[in-house]
Amino acid sequence: MDIVGNRNITSFLEKVTENKMLAHSYIFCGPKNIGKKTTAYWLASKLLNTERERLYLHPDFMEAKPGENNIQKEEVDRIISRLSLSAFSGGYKILIINHAELLNNASANALLKTLEEPSKNTLILILTSEVGKLLPTIVSRSVILQFKLVPKKEIREFMKDKGQNAKECADASCGRPGRAITMMAQNWVQCQKDSVEEFYNLFCGSMSGRLKTSSALFKNKEDSKRLILERIELWAEIIRDVFLLKYNLNDEIIHKNSINTLKAISEKRKISQLSVLLARIIKMRKLLRQNINSQLMLENLII
Repeated sequence: MDIVGNRNITSFLEKVTENKMLAHSYIFCGPKNIGKKTTAYWLASKLLNTERERLYLHPDFMEAKPGENNIQKEEVDRIISRLSLSAFSGGYKILIINHAELLNNASANALLKTLEEPSKNTLILILTSEVGKLLPTIVSRSVILQFKLVPKKEIREFMKDKGQNAKECADASCGRPGRAITMMAQNWVQCQKDSVEEFYNLFCGSMSGRLKTSSALFKNKEDSKRLILERIELWAEIIRDVFLLKYNLNDEIIHKNSINTLKAISEKRKISQLSVLLARIIKMRKLLRQNINSQLMLENLII
C-alpha cells in the first residue's frame, strides 16, 4: 500500500505494534487527502493479516458510515455491538471512524462509553480534519497523531509514473497526496481551467452571467451542498493564486494553466476586495454546515 510522507507516524505505529504497545484509540488528524485513511487501512491490514481490498470481508474489521450531515447514534450503536463480541481471528477487532467531526452529541457520547471501558484487543482509529469539533473527553482518551502536509518533492516522486500531467497534479496538490491522485483521475488540467473560468464568471462577470453560472451549480439539488463545499476550497485556492500573481510569485501558483484568466481576475479585483471575498467564503463554509440554504447564500455572495 502506497503511503506518501508522514513516515514518522508509520514508523511509530510499526514500533508500538511490534512491541505490543498499541493504545486502544488513536486520533489521526490533519488536512483532507493527506493520507489518514490510507494509513488506517494499512494498519488494519497489518494487524488482521489481510489485504486492503479484502478488509471489508474480514469479520473483525468495522467502519462507521456517515450520513449526509452527521454520523448517527444508531450507526455507532450498531458497530459498538459488534466490537463487544470476541474476535473471530483471536486477534484485534478494528473500528475506523472517518470524518469523525460529523459525530453528533448522541453518537459521540455512545463512542465515549466504549473508549472509557474498551474491550480487550480493540483498536479504534478516529480520523478527522477538524479535531477541535471532537468531544474533549474523546480526545483525552486517545493518542493524537498529527499528519502534516507532504513535501512537493515526495509527491512528485510518488506520481512520476502515474501518467501525463502527473507532475502538474503533484505540484497543485498543496502537499496532499490523495488530492494529486484524484486530480489525475479527473483530467485535472481541464477541470482547473473550467474552475477558474467559473470563478471569473461568478465574481467578476456581468450580473446576468453571475446568476446564470450560479444557477448551473444547482441543477442537481440533492448534491448541491456537497458541490458548493468542494467549490469553496477551489475558490480559496484561486484567490490565493491571484494574491501570488499580484506579488509576482508566479512559481507558487497552483493553477498555472489558467494564468490568463487569473490575470483577468487580478485586473478586476483589488487585494482588499479579494480579502473581503475570501473572508465571506470562509464564513459561508461554516454556515453551510448548519444547513442554511446554499443557493441563497451563493446568490448573496455574488451580488
